[in-house]
Amino acid sequence: LAGEGEKKTLKTDNLGDFEFDGLPENKEYTVNVEHPGYETKKFNVRTDSDVYLGEIILGPTKSR
Repeated sequence: LAGEGEKKTLKTDNLGDFEFDGLPENKEYTVNVEHPGYETKKFNVRTDSDVYLGEIILGPTKSR
């Protein structure tokens, strides 16, 4: 999670869920979901309310 001078990192739980607690309201962030060997997914979110990103499926990194 990055934005407005903040950067936070966390790992998912055993079910693949994650949650950033205590973020101030009305701020914009970019959430990067990544795992070695897989493509990164990026989401722009605003903390006006709880944000649910749904099921996130990472594809394998493309060979060049």
